[in-house]
Amino acid sequence: MPAGQPKHWSRPEDMERDFSRYIEDCKTEGKLPNIAGFCCFCGITRETFYTYRSDYVDFSDTTKKIEQTLEEVSIQAGSQARNPAFMIFYLKNKFGWADKCEINANIEQKTTISAAELETKLKKLISQYKTDSP
Repeated sequence: MPAGQPKHWSRPEDMERDFSRYIEDCKTEGKLPNIAGFCCFCGITRETFYTYRSDYVDFSDTTKKIEQTLEEVSIQAGSQARNPAFMIFYLKNKFGWADKCEINANIEQKTTISAAELETKLKKLISQYKTDSP
């Protein structure tokens, strides 16, 4: 927050109160709650919200609870959606969700080479190296 600018909330309880009002507004209006919407509701920018999270220790827990609540609301909305593509996109981009891909690549190659063959190949490599060197 710029020096000299007063804090929007002086106590975490004030932020919690505004968040509860925002959630009720979203329920009434049929909107999906999110950080951007909360910030608009409060007349602040997202940067201000994230500043409270990072710079004001006493607000850290409150902002984390708000983000967890929004994640939970998104999960529940996504589970009720006919086409959950938007909720999948939102959860991946906002909350760090990811598709899990498991790849099991076990490759075994057993080659038997005689000592004479190994010596021949090694001499060939050495001679190639000597001719390629300046």
